[in-house]
Amino acid sequence: MQIFKRAKVSSKSIEDQPRPGTIYDIGKEDMWVCPYCNQRIRLTWPLYLTQPGLKHKCPHCWKVSKLSGSVSPRLWAARTGAVLLGGVPLGIIGHQFGFLRGLICFVVGGLLTGLPVDKYFDERFRQLIEIKGEEKNHSEVRNKKKPDG
Repeated sequence: MQIFKRAKVSSKSIEDQPRPGTIYDIGKEDMWVCPYCNQRIRLTWPLYLTQPGLKHKCPHCWKVSKLSGSVSPRLWAARTGAVLLGGVPLGIIGHQFGFLRGLICFVVGGLLTGLPVDKYFDERFRQLIEIKGEEKNHSEVRNKKKPDG
């Protein structure tokens, strides 16, 4: 059983791009594109954890853009299911040692399964969009002169 599709090698040109969905194309569709400089941005764990809000700064041009807010109910259901999948079993185990420990175990279990699923959905189904006025604000900061003295 093949897990990945193999790219067909053509004798026409070595420079031919691989078909989407092949093993050589993995990871290109789950990258964000900066709306200002059009550079691809991979959502790494340090970036995900240090910029947890809906606004992200491009590592190439340092301009701030926000995530698209369009999230379907299916994605919310999948995120909630992931949190419950990890939180409920650990919460039940922790509850045997007291209510507070059960609550702490529920939160930890929910974070352990919910964060990877949330990160996956953010990088696959959300896009970066411009913030109105960001281009103007960025150019004003760049053109400001330093005061003498």
